[in-house]
Amino acid sequence: MGLGKQITVNAVYRVIFLAFQLLNTILISRLCGPAGFGLYSLIIINANVFLIFTSMGIPSGILYHAALRDITTNTLLRIIWRSTILQFTLIAFIEFIHFQLKGNFMIWPGSLIWMGVGGIVFFIAIVVNEKYHALFNGYGKLKLYNQINVFFSAMMLLSLLAILVLHLPDPVMLTIGTFIMVQVLQILTLALVFHYNSAKTVQLVQTSDRKKDLFNYSFFAFLANAIHFLVTRVDFWILDYYKGDEVLGIYALGVRIVQLFLILPTLLAGIILPSITAEELRAEALERMLRILNSMNLLIISFMAITATWLVPLVFGHSFHAAAIPLILLLPGMLFLSAQTLLASYFAGKGLLQINLTSAVLSLTIALVLDFTLIPRLGAAGAAVASTISYAVGCIFVYLRYCNKTSYPWQHIMVNKQDIHWMMRTAKGYLINFRTP
Repeated sequence: MGLGKQITVNAVYRVIFLAFQLLNTILISRLCGPAGFGLYSLIIINANVFLIFTSMGIPSGILYHAALRDITTNTLLRIIWRSTILQFTLIAFIEFIHFQLKGNFMIWPGSLIWMGVGGIVFFIAIVVNEKYHALFNGYGKLKLYNQINVFFSAMMLLSLLAILVLHLPDPVMLTIGTFIMVQVLQILTLALVFHYNSAKTVQLVQTSDRKKDLFNYSFFAFLANAIHFLVTRVDFWILDYYKGDEVLGIYALGVRIVQLFLILPTLLAGIILPSITAEELRAEALERMLRILNSMNLLIISFMAITATWLVPLVFGHSFHAAAIPLILLLPGMLFLSAQTLLASYFAGKGLLQINLTSAVLSLTIALVLDFTLIPRLGAAGAAVASTISYAVGCIFVYLRYCNKTSYPWQHIMVNKQDIHWMMRTAKGYLINFRTP
């Protein structure tokens, strides 16, 4: 499958996934309310913190070397499961010690044993999901991964509808429990499908093992990813500390909405990274993607900025009306973060992770200074302003480095006539192929 067709097919699945995610967010917000949505968001964030800081960048190394085909599949699978066992042991120990010292758990804040178990189960689910995502992508099976993702997003939607329609008791705990259960079923399916579909192909990858190279790459990817994660999540903890669960829930909804903008650039980054690694993608194609993505995001962001104040309470309920302001303030930041996601994949594919790392450190420094300055005074709005500024600085740094490295004119950030002609030719070609029996 050519790169253009890969992007088109996987983009269709991502759009479907985006639709399900939006519907699921609407139902979760209505079932849980601001405080419950804040707890739900905090569990996801806490688990992802442990994911970032215990994975040591191994999923990035798996993707990079699976695309290079320089490490056997069996070796990659051994690395996946041994590292997963290590992560499980580490998180179980940390949760046990935290419970003994504080009387509650870290991932799922609470004092009941089943909350601790639920948090660990969710953590292991996202650990395995991340690593199999890297395998599927590295071996050119991203379409299959996205199909499974869409299926379980639909399952989550049906489960939430059942909770809503049947008026089941304790909807917050039931919603969180259902979410974790769906994640577990998804990773079991991913593992089974990968092994079944790879039975006839994994033996083809039998070049010499280079585990040392994998771990070297993974370490720098870990540093960049960990710091970048803090850039996008440190405001949640600071906001929760100063303002509490309800304000956090309001802000979390705004973040959840704008993060939908990252689905397409994340998809594009995942597809083009292996192509850049294998030197199959020209710089002109990446630059065209960037211009089209920027222009499309600008249109969507403008529409959302105009409609957010009445659309948010209409869709998510009046209790979330205050989420409109932080949402509007976050929109420019998503424009920058979306572009940075695409450019970061270029440097990762070229093995130039130090550029992504420097950008993340710069963004985190600015985010921390502004969060502690603005959040105590402005609450969720202050967190949104801090995030937007930190995203902008990080993106500008990466963009200027790209322009310097490739001699790309920095002013060319939006679509031009050549891009429009290319899109028209591409659309016409797909239309002809669709009509041809």
